[in-house]
Amino acid sequence: MTDTTWVRLQASTRCLACTEVTAVNAAVDGLACVGCGAEFAIPEQLWDSALAEAREIAEQLDNNATTSRSFDAQGMTLNLAIAAVDATCPHCRQPWNALPERACPACATAVSVRAFAAGTLVGEDVHMLARERRELAPQTLSCSGCGAPLTAEGDTRKLECGACGRETVVPDEVWRRLHAPRAVASWYLYGGASRAPGLRGRLHAFDLAAGAGVVYAVGSHGDTPFALLALDTDPLGIRWMVDLESIGKARLMSLCAWADELFGYCEGLRTIEVFDAQTGAHLRTTTAPQPVINVAPDPDGTLVCQTMSGGRIRIDAEGREQPLWPKRGLFAGLFGARRLAEEAGGRLGVGLDGELRIVLGDKVGRVARSGEIRWSVPAPSVNVSIVTPVASPDGTTWAVFRTVGGTMSVEQMLAFTEAMVSGEEQSSSVLVRVGGDGEGMAAVRPSDQEEYTSLAVTAEGEVWLATGDGQLMRLDRDGQLLWRQAPLEDM
Repeated sequence: MTDTTWVRLQASTRCLACTEVTAVNAAVDGLACVGCGAEFAIPEQLWDSALAEAREIAEQLDNNATTSRSFDAQGMTLNLAIAAVDATCPHCRQPWNALPERACPACATAVSVRAFAAGTLVGEDVHMLARERRELAPQTLSCSGCGAPLTAEGDTRKLECGACGRETVVPDEVWRRLHAPRAVASWYLYGGASRAPGLRGRLHAFDLAAGAGVVYAVGSHGDTPFALLALDTDPLGIRWMVDLESIGKARLMSLCAWADELFGYCEGLRTIEVFDAQTGAHLRTTTAPQPVINVAPDPDGTLVCQTMSGGRIRIDAEGREQPLWPKRGLFAGLFGARRLAEEAGGRLGVGLDGELRIVLGDKVGRVARSGEIRWSVPAPSVNVSIVTPVASPDGTTWAVFRTVGGTMSVEQMLAFTEAMVSGEEQSSSVLVRVGGDGEGMAAVRPSDQEEYTSLAVTAEGEVWLATGDGQLMRLDRDGQLLWRQAPLEDM
């Protein structure tokens, strides 16, 4: 596996109108085609996803190997050459062993260094960043009508003759001389290996949890089939990783977090493993009185558990049962479906605001710490959820539902839920967002192509999803895609 503290980038675009290639020597938000002068934008989100994917791809390359990827945007295609190589100064060719501050430490030549979502960009073309046009001598040509001399300075392709008033189009060869293309140059993405060495290897996430600036995942990573990881979100990289098999905890498939602790468990077992969220160190094992299917840590230090028998219990750190909050029968009262509550179980989670979020069948609800039912609302269309819901600090609730596609009886919903749990039922997914007071239910990210299997929200309000094949997706607080992990077949 390659150490990709540095990823070398060489970028260009191909205009869809004239097919001319233009060098892109910086992560700019737009530029003009050197062939026809067409202006096109490069959205920041495209750079975010392209650079994040470039790092993942580089991690799979041999040292000094190069590959390429193409990304489509409106009016053009962005082509990116990606290499896993050490960075060198473009002026003196000396290696950069560390991130330069403002200048090359060897020759003192100024170097562009700026933070970006995927890492730190180093060595970009400062003139391109400033949207400066290269100073080139004006070109003289003749009016196509009367032959009078015309001066082309490169600001427009259409020139009006002062003598006869006729319009003349600047020929391609003259335009190219006025817009002599920059050569494609190298610039770099720096990951900061001392703190976040990148994802170095394919991560297949079984379940997610999150905190402030960090996402936790349980799953497989590279050659480690059972791992617990903490991922820094800015820039994205591994903070720490625990080989669960090496400590005898390989059966963990589900994860939740509160404060400085992580709770890992496997549905159908009684044991709940507790880890230090700062270091990944195993702290203790809590044994529940009954096998559990869902665990939610409460701010008071206890755990609210859903059991295999369809009930709910509250336990302390030693596994001793405590008075239940919420009270028994709450699920049936919340959703008006006692049999569904008892047999389907639903899922519950504690939001970052400290209040319970519950999904059951086709509904999602919020319960205050006093036990008061704040609200319950149906999901768009007819849906079923078996994914633990989450809530951001401002009270916004996020939940994932699987699309059923028609009216279902309680018996049908129970059968469908059981088939989803067993993996026999494959269906499309929808991410929904509900305002803090239960208002504004919205289907944010429907998908007919993949199933969303896990959900987490950071203290900053970013939403993270895992798909059925373990692929990660990162969304902003409005549910707009910021980044997604490269598909396995592209790695």
